[in-house]
Amino acid sequence: VIGLHHFSWHVGSVAVLAMMVLFILAARYPGDFALAAVATAMSTGFAILGIVLAIFGNRALWRTPAPYPWTIIAILGGIGLWLRAGG
Repeated sequence: VIGLHHFSWHVGSVAVLAMMVLFILAARYPGDFALAAVATAMSTGFAILGIVLAIFGNRALWRTPAPYPWTIIAILGGIGLWLRAGG
């Protein structure tokens, strides 16, 4: 269990860094829509995972930040994609 926890922690850290780099590159190169789309899809996946785990896994997760930041980032990324697409 401890090994899985350490592995998951590091995978999550790398994923967060990857999303950060993708969003920064998407802001720097606005024509590259795919970068923002991938980062938004990643944050949407994390948001869904956090919410599903809080609903079906352990309700105590609602008292942690787990479900919230990802949802906000996914919503903001979606709004950015929608605006960029001409919405």
